[in-house]
Formats: sequence, structure tokens, C-alpha cells
Amino acid sequence: MTRSTRKLLFLAVVMGVVGNLAVGIPAAQARLVISPALLRVDLDGERPRGAFTLTNVGEKTERYRARAVHFRLSEAGGLQLVEPDQWSLAPWIRFNPAEFELPPNASRVVRYTILVPSPLEQGQYWGGIEFEPLQSSVYRFSDGKGKNLSIHVLNSALVPIFAKKGSPRVELEVADAKAVATPKGPGIVIRLENRGETRVDVRGSYRLVREDGAEVAAGPVPEVMILRAGARLVGIRPDPPPAPGSYKLELELELRQLEKPMHSVFPVRWGS
Repeated sequence: MTRSTRKLLFLAVVMGVVGNLAVGIPAAQARLVISPALLRVDLDGERPRGAFTLTNVGEKTERYRARAVHFRLSEAGGLQLVEPDQWSLAPWIRFNPAEFELPPNASRVVRYTILVPSPLEQGQYWGGIEFEPLQSSVYRFSDGKGKNLSIHVLNSALVPIFAKKGSPRVELEVADAKAVATPKGPGIVIRLENRGETRVDVRGSYRLVREDGAEVAAGPVPEVMILRAGARLVGIRPDPPPAPGSYKLELELELRQLEKPMHSVFPVRWGS
């Protein structure tokens, strides 16, 4: 039998969850509900401290281990656990208990404290607490020809913590926009780079216009989160698809951290 281990990590903020985070596949297996699923704390006042409530709404007892971690997002938006860097909260997070058991329909409080070093530079710092089951779920498959596969899955949940020191500078750069060919027609890839001291949450709209100023397509720019010193590639597909030729891409981007939108214009071209 071939064995494979997979770890599924769920991040509340990436999924757009701001209340409770529920994890569990399939429904008959243990499910963990965490509240709150996202923390924002201020590092200018007293030492941050608080608690999470974890509830097992599944059908079996599960044992969990908690650990402080640091994470980043890839340019495509994928979650990556990485070693702590100069903006990581992970080395400062303390919590209790570090390991616990949850019977079905039971709840447990996990308390946390953030030990903030001094002095500390202005900016945003982040990390999280990962709750990982000690027992994996096992799924077995057979191809009917004598070959069997056993997959061990860990449904791990990460509660992100974002902390602010001072008044971090907000700066986003639209570094580039390129026309690309995709199997579904012409597309555009926009590169956004975070040059500031805090994460930025970006959304917006675009207009694609001909050289004579006539609009040929318009639509939304997908909402993305870009961590400090990070970058994201954002794809849009003009509708209707433009004919080969030269165009101008007009972007209007809204940042939750800024009152006024940003405007950028890039030349794009499809065809020879």
C-alpha cells in the first residue's frame, strides 16, 4: 500500500472569514470551530492578551496541539508557513494550554499573551496560532487492480493575528501590467507591490480603452490582501475580449487603509 500525508491549513483571513472559523472534512470527522477567527491588536498600549474559544462540533474526541507560527502569501495568493522574520509576532506569542483534548460538543478556552519587546519600530507585525490535530484522518483508495493508496490528512487551522505599532505608512505600487494570452482569450496580469509598513487590502476597477479613447471593456479588479514587503499578481480577463491592437489600461484601486483611490495607466498590446 502506498501512503501519502497531506496537511490542509485553513487561514481565516484568506478565506474572507471574520467571525468563526470552522474546519473539518468530511462532516462525520471532528470539526473545530474557533472564535474569534481573526485578531487585530494594538502594540502601543498595554500588553495584548485575550482568549480563543474552540468547540468540537464533530462526532469524535480529538486532541489538538497549538503553536505560534509566521506566514506569508505567495504572489499567487497561496499561504506559506515560513521562519519568523523581523516583522513576525510568532516569537512573542505565549498561550496556554499548548495541548488539549476536545470531546464532541465540548468547548475549551485557549488564552494568549503577546510579549512585546522594547523598543519596537513603527509598523505592522503579524503571526498566528495554528491548531493541529494529533491524529490524522485516513482515506483509502484502490484502483481495482491491486494497487491501494492511503492518504493521511491533517485539517489544521491557523488564526492570524495582526498587530499595529504607531501609525504605519501605507504605500502601494502598481509595478507593471502586461497583456497575456490565455486558453480563454486575452488577459491582463497586474503586479502590485507593497512598499509600505503595513498590509494593504486592495480592490478596484479597470477600463480598457483604444488609442482614440473609446472604451472596449471594463470590470472589477479582484480584491487581494498584500502583506508588508509582499507582492501579488492579479489577473483580469477583459469582457468582451479585445481585438488585436494597442490599448490603454486605466486602473482605479481602492485601499481600505487609504481614503482616496489610486489611479494608474499602462499601455497594453495583443498581437503583432
